[in-house]
Amino acid sequence: MQSPTTDEATDVLAAMQAYIKTESPGFWNTLLSPAAKDKTAPPAAAEPSDGMSWYLTPVPDERHESAAKRALTSETAKRAAADLTALLTLPDSVVEYDLAQLRPEDLSRLARLLGAALARVGQPLAPAAYPASLLMRLPVVTSTPATTMAMQATPAAAAAPVAPPKPPVALDTKKWGDFPLEKRTEIHHNTLRLRFKLPTTNLGLPVGKHIFLKARIDGKPVMRAYTPVGHGPGYVEFVIKVYFPLPPRFPEGGKLTQHMHAMALGDCLGFKGPLGEIDFDCNFDAPGAPSPRDTPVSFLHDDKHGGSMKHIGFIAGGSGITPCLQVANALLTLERDVSISLLYANQTAEDILCQEELEVILKDPRVRVWYTVDRPTDGWKYSTGFIDEAMCREHLPPPGDDAYIFMCGPPPMLKFACRPNLQDKIGHKEVQVLAF
Repeated sequence: MQSPTTDEATDVLAAMQAYIKTESPGFWNTLLSPAAKDKTAPPAAAEPSDGMSWYLTPVPDERHESAAKRALTSETAKRAAADLTALLTLPDSVVEYDLAQLRPEDLSRLARLLGAALARVGQPLAPAAYPASLLMRLPVVTSTPATTMAMQATPAAAAAPVAPPKPPVALDTKKWGDFPLEKRTEIHHNTLRLRFKLPTTNLGLPVGKHIFLKARIDGKPVMRAYTPVGHGPGYVEFVIKVYFPLPPRFPEGGKLTQHMHAMALGDCLGFKGPLGEIDFDCNFDAPGAPSPRDTPVSFLHDDKHGGSMKHIGFIAGGSGITPCLQVANALLTLERDVSISLLYANQTAEDILCQEELEVILKDPRVRVWYTVDRPTDGWKYSTGFIDEAMCREHLPPPGDDAYIFMCGPPPMLKFACRPNLQDKIGHKEVQVLAF
């Protein structure tokens, strides 16, 4: 192999100088500075305000990273963005639960990074403008070098304040908790009001959802879903109808309700939840001033927007009155122009549960309640027999985009009486007739 001539070496050196001048002018100017030529010259003192200017001023390829390293960095960023995007496809409640498993110091860092990331794209987080549940959501930010340089020219916004931790709740969707009975009241021979003591102040039950109750009976676990009629600081209350043995059709009766009837003060029952597909809590989470009166009521169905309405109908059968009352009571606390209609079916007038609660909501002019029983007594002024088309037409909202019907009762009642009359005969859309 021949050595290059002087002219060839000069041409190569000139080409290298031209490349450095074009692709890395900062590096070339440093080489030509007096301090670089004079090895004995003391280093120039950096101005305190510019101590990080070399880092904040982007110069393409100034760091002389290898192509492999830049590719790895880019791929890592893409994977992180994909992971965050996947996380944000989950319901807010799931994301919040998952984030709550992190250490407090990690959550604080996450909140700080969120504020800094939004500031980089010119959207500083304004805590007062967002619900508390949104403070922990992690948006995926995409930007170009041009927008990044523009953002660096403006002062960095202050880090977003860390949202206060949510208070602990009594319910857990993943494990059972034992809560003691602290008060019992006999309403009728087969109807009880039971109050249980909570281990924390808050129950943690969204409006529209229910709880599993469990007991060991004859060595086997027995569980049923119940909706409380009320709860407050440190307690939760249920109205229970006890199903005693009724041979030959029902020889054993209701095992769990008989167990609850026999409970003494201090005895514990297993609790787990919340459970269910319908959630009205979205009407109560918004901070600031109340919504205007003409704002429709909304709900979530399977953690997605289920609909908005101004006319709400409920059909209840027997103990199915409790979820209807739970939602009605909560919605009546809102200053909204909505109408609530309730059609309540039982075998006899004595079987009607929660009469005190029904009398309370009837005082609100937005509420209508109508009853039907299979076996009426003398002087009965309401309907008689199974739920039919005429009852639904007269005592429930007519079909419309702003009308929804919610039901809870024995499955045969919903399948053979409610849905055929509401959907097939009256014309309510299937998606607007829902069961708790």
